[in-house]
Amino acid sequence: RLNELVSNAGVNNDVFLKTRTLTLSLMDAVDLKTLNKVLATRLIDGFDANHGLCYVLGWKAPAAYQHVVGVATKDEPPIPRLFNQPEPVCGIYRPREYGALFADSQLTEPGSVALVPMRLTGLEAVLAIGSSDPRRFVPEKGTLFLEYISDVLSRTVKRVI
Repeated sequence: RLNELVSNAGVNNDVFLKTRTLTLSLMDAVDLKTLNKVLATRLIDGFDANHGLCYVLGWKAPAAYQHVVGVATKDEPPIPRLFNQPEPVCGIYRPREYGALFADSQLTEPGSVALVPMRLTGLEAVLAIGSSDPRRFVPEKGTLFLEYISDVLSRTVKRVI
């Protein structure tokens, strides 16, 4: 039991350090270009994810940004209920669902996704983080760090768009 606790503490410490690096980078982001780069490097590379997109409802994103995507209010989101999640959720997605969120995905087997809603009044946005590993983002892992990322990212998105 003690070995399990020590192992969990090590994992949590690693996630905390990655979250800290990401949030400090988000706080320093001054424009969309920087935010896009932070999501590409600190989120995807830093958290060993395959994909990371921030979907913003009712906003038109310039084509140059690969990790910040606008969704017109009248358009259907990539997956149903994307903007209706009150809290972060993690789960296993079939290749078709995963591909709907991440158009450049080449998955042929299920992957896992964390959907992290922005919780700031006047902003309807969701961070989608994807992994080809179906066990990477599962509900059992908890969402405390995702909630913290949501709080910081919400303010960054609101500031730069």
